[in-house]
Parts: sequence; structure tokens; C-alpha cells
Amino acid sequence: SFLRKQESSIFDSINGEKSLNLGTRIESLEKIVKEQNEQIAKLSQQLEKAYQQVQEIAVKTIEGASVAKSISNLQQWMAE
Repeated sequence: SFLRKQESSIFDSINGEKSLNLGTRIESLEKIVKEQNEQIAKLSQQLEKAYQQVQEIAVKTIEGASVAKSISNLQQWMAE
């Protein structure tokens, strides 16, 4: 009876520690998830900015090629 009470008390103590450890672990994992979500958001913004820059470069390249072709056509016309 005394031993059963001690045994029960020990098991309760162990289960309490397990619960506390699990709670701490869950909080830690939730913090990691939050940090990773923030990092994903930042990377998504950087990706969008890089995509816009690539589009701008592509437009400038096409415009530059068009101007160069116009100059070439003008030079040919003037040479005739």
C-alpha cells in the first residue's frame, strides 16, 4: 500500500516530466516553424524582385536589339 503510493507518485512524476518535456519540445518546434515561414516569405520576396529584374533586362535587351537593327537599316538605306 505504501509502496503502491510511492510507485504511483513516481509514475506521476515521470509522466509530469514527460509532459513538460513534450510541451517544451512542441514550443521549440513551433518556434522553428515560425522562423522558417518568415524565411520563406523573405525568399519569396527576393525571388519576385529577381524575376522583375530579369524581365526589365529582357525588355532592355529587346529594345536595344531593335534600336541596333533600326540603325543598321538606316545605315544601309543611307549607303544606297
